[in-house]
Amino acid sequence: NHLVAYEITIGVTRLAGRHDDASQILQRGLAIHRGSFSLHRAFMLMLWPRWGGSEQLMVEFAERAAQDAATNGRLEALRGAIFQSRAFDSTLAGNHAGAVRELNKALGYGYERGYVRDRGKAYFRLAAYEYAFNDLRAAVMEQSQDPEMLEYYGRTLVELAPRARAALRPTILARAMETLRLSVYLEPENARSRAALVRARQMGGQ
Repeated sequence: NHLVAYEITIGVTRLAGRHDDASQILQRGLAIHRGSFSLHRAFMLMLWPRWGGSEQLMVEFAERAAQDAATNGRLEALRGAIFQSRAFDSTLAGNHAGAVRELNKALGYGYERGYVRDRGKAYFRLAAYEYAFNDLRAAVMEQSQDPEMLEYYGRTLVELAPRARAALRPTILARAMETLRLSVYLEPENARSRAALVRARQMGGQ
């Protein structure tokens, strides 16, 4: 798949800090896949301050990308990327409430699964499991083979089970175990998923 190849190459140049090379790769990719959100998104990640970019560069790039919104309306959502970057910094600082606030701002520019994923994780870290459930469920529905999302969703269900009505608890735990088994299968070294699966089984009397 040419599109995936371009995304991977941009990612490699990001790790190497070669912004000019990434820009050329982006232009070549867009010549074939005009209006591609994933290519714009891959390049936007390179403009995060932590990768040697700046918020000003992110704003300028988002504005240019939005000019092609008639081709792909998702490009409008890139205007929220600056807030996702700030949310990441908040998470590193342990300020998960701040991360949620920044991601809410990001989502104000349009639905983007990356913003929803990150907000779901931030809600989980805040122990706001009901809110985490909604975001992580949406993320898993879109990417059902993503080990990280399966982990967080499964762990959220485990946390929600004791809070649920007794009649609903077996259903929630069954879904948690199904989700966590898949997470462990896809990522066997994930100790968090394994521990959550053991806990779910214990809660379910298995």
